[in-house]
Amino acid sequence: MRRFVLDTNIALAYIREHELYKKVETHHDLTNEESMVMISVVTKAELMSLGLQKKWGHKKNGIT
Repeated sequence: MRRFVLDTNIALAYIREHELYKKVETHHDLTNEESMVMISVVTKAELMSLGLQKKWGHKKNGIT
């Protein structure tokens, strides 16, 4: 199994549907069933903080 840890910039590119994420996904085949994509607790905290600052709301923040 191939494992990938995405940093905050790549995670944000995914959220924003930016071309950068599409390039990373294509190059590393992240959607392959043999790939495990993860983020660190630091990236999660940074995304949550950014979401609160930008007032993204519960749906985009993943808060229930």
